[in-house]
Amino acid sequence: MKRDDYSENNEFQKFLNSEDLDKLKNVFSKVAKLSIEGINNLVESQNKNKETDIIPVKNKRLVDQNPGEEKSSKVSIFILKVLRGVHVVIAAILLLGFLLTEKDMGYIKAIFGYFVPVVLLTSWRIKKNKEDINMMRRYRKYLTAFKDSTVATVKDMALMASTTESTVVEDIRKFIDREYLKEARLIEKDSIVVLDDVTFAEYKKYYAENDFKNTLDDSTEEAEYTAKLIHFKKTLPEPAKSYAEDLLQIFEKFYTNIKNTEQTDSKTKNYEKFKNYYLPETIKLFSEYEKICNSDVQLEDERILKVEIEEALSEILASFRNLLERTFETNYMDIKSDISVLKSMLKNEGYMEEDFK
Repeated sequence: MKRDDYSENNEFQKFLNSEDLDKLKNVFSKVAKLSIEGINNLVESQNKNKETDIIPVKNKRLVDQNPGEEKSSKVSIFILKVLRGVHVVIAAILLLGFLLTEKDMGYIKAIFGYFVPVVLLTSWRIKKNKEDINMMRRYRKYLTAFKDSTVATVKDMALMASTTESTVVEDIRKFIDREYLKEARLIEKDSIVVLDDVTFAEYKKYYAENDFKNTLDDSTEEAEYTAKLIHFKKTLPEPAKSYAEDLLQIFEKFYTNIKNTEQTDSKTKNYEKFKNYYLPETIKLFSEYEKICNSDVQLEDERILKVEIEEALSEILASFRNLLERTFETNYMDIKSDISVLKSMLKNEGYMEEDFK
């Protein structure tokens, strides 16, 4: 071996035993670990994106993609047909035996006492299984009516499956009971199918808002304020969106209580002040907030004003809640008093549970 080669080998051996190699090993292991974690995070994020992008009817969490009922029904039909065929053949042999022998009534009893009922029962089950197969074929056609939505009308489903609306409703109820449609509901007098809980919650919220709105005369200030608050609730970003929803609920409670309870001067005065001054002024704040949000270029002063409006709305809503509670405090006290009197009467009559202990 040459001296130079020996020297190089010696240096290389020193490097292998040095701390520098350990440092490099640590660096490479960390880089590899970070790379693996990065890949894992990327895969997880892609999977999450796929879940959010998936068409609702293709979502396994909402819809059973391949119910086994059609397949099991076909198997059942095959077995039942074989069973029925065997019983028909045996019954025919027995009947032939009856005709060729001394007319032994035992053959007739066996035929009509056992074989005929079995043939009728298997025929009925075959018919039911065929109906289930047809229903499952309609199931796939019903799903196409949703397209990429979570809502479909019963009418559209009936058109897709070439059947009647009453059949659709009956089928959907069965699919819900069998958990093929895991969160589905029939709404609007069985005219619409909602596929998931989120959409149903939105529907209930919308229905509650419009139910209150429909109780108001369109020409009144109350109807105008309600329409504006619903608009703000639907269009503004958080936290203003939640503030608009809270104010709508406060206003609805104020209006409902003032209409359905015995009115006093203080109640009427508080409501009129709320309706004629506090509410319109607060709606003006929402309007200004909306203008800032819709501005293409927000100046620094506008950003500051936006934050100030958010803080003001939070404080104003807290004050409105206090006003609502104080206005109808006597109602709550009257109810508590009624409860106390009712309990005392039941206790005196010996009907309260405590008296039996």
